[in-house]
Amino acid sequence: MAWKERKLAPGFGMELSGQDLADPDLPQAERDAVYAAVAHYGVAVVKGQDLTNDELYRFAATVGSVVELPRVAGLAPGHVAALSNVDGDGNIVPPDARVHRELRTSYVWHIDSTYTRPRARISMLLGRVVPSGCAETDFCDLRLAWEALSPAEQARLEGLTALHWLIHSRQQSGVESSDEDRARFQPIPRPLVAVHHDTGRKALCLASHISGIVGMDDEAALTLIDDLTARAATPANCYTHHWDAGDLLLWDNHAVMHRANAYDITVHKRDMRTIRLEDLTDA
Repeated sequence: MAWKERKLAPGFGMELSGQDLADPDLPQAERDAVYAAVAHYGVAVVKGQDLTNDELYRFAATVGSVVELPRVAGLAPGHVAALSNVDGDGNIVPPDARVHRELRTSYVWHIDSTYTRPRARISMLLGRVVPSGCAETDFCDLRLAWEALSPAEQARLEGLTALHWLIHSRQQSGVESSDEDRARFQPIPRPLVAVHHDTGRKALCLASHISGIVGMDDEAALTLIDDLTARAATPANCYTHHWDAGDLLLWDNHAVMHRANAYDITVHKRDMRTIRLEDLTDA
């Protein structure tokens, strides 16, 4: 039995349904088909997945190399992380809980783990408890964004190197960083334009993590990044996911950027799990 497929948006994105990723007898070819859909379409939504942390890990490990999530001070290390405002008893955590501050950092356009080396190639996000009518997730295809630029603009951007720094993006979200994090996370240089490994298409590498561009005045660099981000995130390049419980989203960090839509986290329960696959080309 093969996956049932449905296109999500005119330019990118694919929905898959009809199979259970927790099934130990699911053929490897069907698991690989999920990875292939992400690599080709940028975003894949796999419907109806009631997965435990262990089942999510086991699936991820069959299609790639699972990487430990970035160890921000105060958060537990591991491969599967909870992104949740719900405690063990199912209650919304108090307004002063650290999670409320941390969740704010996901409300801006970003690409996962560009501020670390190696970076994450594929990110996965599983919705266990999701509110209705809010807390959507937006995706922007950066291949389409590149292809929409004029030849003159493309020529100007190729060869530029951006600096990706976690501390910068946290500052933009109003979240303080510890001295430990400042020492651990240093700016990482990355090309502003890169070739997508599986499709050969070029894509911008944009993120709120970018703190500057090598050889450019910081103010001018950030103005350029803000302009490119705003132009990239036009409706024609974007897909907004409205969550159902049991949705597993996978996206290719070489192809898309994303953001969470802000919602009242003191009112609406939201319990998610995330895991990432390592970019084996990022030495």
